[in-house]
Amino acid sequence: MPTEQPPHIPQIEVSPITEQELQKPGAMKLLYKRVAELEAENLALKSEVITERITKEQITVQFQGADTRKQVLEERLSSLGDRNAICQLIWGAVAIMISFCLEFARSSNWSSLILSMVALLFLGLAVYLASKVPERKPGNVAREGAKGG
Repeated sequence: MPTEQPPHIPQIEVSPITEQELQKPGAMKLLYKRVAELEAENLALKSEVITERITKEQITVQFQGADTRKQVLEERLSSLGDRNAICQLIWGAVAIMISFCLEFARSSNWSSLILSMVALLFLGLAVYLASKVPERKPGNVAREGAKGG
């Protein structure tokens, strides 16, 4: 991650203070006052930088958590895509089994008909189990992401 460069601050040319100017009444008081103003401004800027750094760190933590949850959800969605393909194949097998059942019923082959119907029930159960998505609580997704990430 590239580090941010502070904005360029133009340099101000200040002529050196001569001894005569320092010996004038009130010159030191003005210098101390200006130094105090600059110190206060420096403290304010430091606190602003610290606040921005804390905010940036909080955003980074939130981003990492969201990225972890996104990866977990992508993994779950990819497995759901595989389940969908499996279900489609099973439905094709169910259609073939129904045609066998009809053919066995027409030819009065009752033992083969019963066997085909049992196989049809097993295929129906397989479709149900393959399409069933396990229910998970929202907190579990974050824990799964922490384990995998």
